[in-house]
Amino acid sequence: LLHTTVARDLISGREPGLRAWVLKLEHPRLGLSVISQALLLESVARLPLSQQAGMMGLLQEFFRWMAILPWDGAAASHYARLRVESRLGQAPSSQTTDSELMLAAHALALDLPLVCADTRLDAIAGLQRVSWQQEVT
Repeated sequence: LLHTTVARDLISGREPGLRAWVLKLEHPRLGLSVISQALLLESVARLPLSQQAGMMGLLQEFFRWMAILPWDGAAASHYARLRVESRLGQAPSSQTTDSELMLAAHALALDLPLVCADTRLDAIAGLQRVSWQQEVT
């Protein structure tokens, strides 16, 4: 499951090593949460109108080759637990955003690794975090 930031970097080409890493993966292993899809669509909607059409086309092309994974009740249950733990000062860090907690909950519900560079998420029990800077196995 790609973190939103990783998806943005992949779309923009900001991190050349990321594309090389993705190309080493088996296609069915790539997924994007509907949460990340919404956040990416929001980022395009905030652009000046003159830039929106081009970026929307790029996003739609990206979405075509990604498995967009729906949010469900299991993800909501994990999110509720993580949110309560965060508010109580337990793991993860209070600096973790709601969208990051939602992505972590989605990954937990689907038993998928979350491709993310943010080590703060390592504090979430049971979450498998994978960095694209690690060798593909």
